[in-house]
Amino acid sequence: MAPSQRLSVFCVVALGCFAYACLAKEHDHADMYKEPAKGEGHCLKEDADGKCLEEPEEVPRLDGIAVGFYRTLAIEAEETHFMKTLSMAPLILEIDDFLTSKECDHLIKMAKDQGLEDTINSAATSPKERIHVSDFNSDGQLDTNEMRISLEDNFDVYLCEEDVLNVYKELRMDTNGDNLISKAELDEVTLSNFRDFVLHYVNEHPVCQPRRSKEAKIAINGTKDGVFAKIEQRILRALRLRNAAVETDSELLVMKFEQEGHENAHIDSAPILERLPCCHKTDSEVCRDCRYATVQLHLSNVEEGGEAAFPVANNDTYSPKDLRLGNKRNLRKFCEESNLRVTPKKGKAVIWYNHFPSGDTGEVGEIDDRTWNGQCAVTKGEKWLAKLWININTYVEPEPEPEEDDVEETEEDPKPE
Repeated sequence: MAPSQRLSVFCVVALGCFAYACLAKEHDHADMYKEPAKGEGHCLKEDADGKCLEEPEEVPRLDGIAVGFYRTLAIEAEETHFMKTLSMAPLILEIDDFLTSKECDHLIKMAKDQGLEDTINSAATSPKERIHVSDFNSDGQLDTNEMRISLEDNFDVYLCEEDVLNVYKELRMDTNGDNLISKAELDEVTLSNFRDFVLHYVNEHPVCQPRRSKEAKIAINGTKDGVFAKIEQRILRALRLRNAAVETDSELLVMKFEQEGHENAHIDSAPILERLPCCHKTDSEVCRDCRYATVQLHLSNVEEGGEAAFPVANNDTYSPKDLRLGNKRNLRKFCEESNLRVTPKKGKAVIWYNHFPSGDTGEVGEIDDRTWNGQCAVTKGEKWLAKLWININTYVEPEPEPEEDDVEETEEDPKPE
């Protein structure tokens, strides 16, 4: 059998170093949560002599003040909203009754009219010439936890130890029965057999999928839907992002979660990579997400389960390696271990920033790697959810605030009983 047909070339040193190189980049963003560092600045427009005529502004970001802090928003005539800080690291904000019941029903109807489709795990179905394995301790063999993470990285599937042992049994991989897979044992399995069985196993056990839901991606660029346009403006005004350089993503994602429906933890945006342009700034398919903020709109109540989960919110310290090894990304199985869980409620908005500002460059800065988020499994009933992402082009002077856009800030809960 040709080497290219084997499951993997088991290079312990290279793979071990590769795994730790990816995991060991742990950031301490404490300073950024307090005061973003100023950049050198850029010029948007120069005169003939090279003098700067127009400079970008720092990308706006609300100050959460402290966990439990309430901000009173008067962003619409005769309508008051209360914004609560749920987390400072990352900054997560909650607004009850942000949408009316009719607005929620309207977005659901838009999704139904377009048609909902089962979520597709593209990572699992894409062709692979080889599979990279994660031998964290470089001992030349994979324990069940290392194999679990290898499967997550290659196929975006989420197995527990029992599932991994079933894979070993069905493929007859563990020839000596020690629950460890050596290089020799791994080389006896072909890539195609391994991939096909993993996909078959996940199809038979859909709870192992990274997300189990139905969804509709609704094109919203240039939409003439008056209800959505009103919601969009409400979002931008709540975040004080009312400028031509700010835009929402081209699609509104509406999701329906039925029994056991879930979404495992992930980060909504991507780190800064100079060689890759932001997807909203290019027509190229080779790009990266640059989603400054995420707006999650809860469109229904849920009988049981279905909380929005943030596994590492408000952590004093954060280790990407520990998050992976501890399996806390698997919210279908370990939802209760998340640091922050937000109960779904019809009309509620949950908002967080995926990136820090970058000072006065007018661009988004480093990604906030504590923004792991997902949805716990629905245990009774169903759940409807919409997601909208905020993109930033180079930010220029914001428009003046209208008089009715006053904001009152208080540490006390201002909501009437």
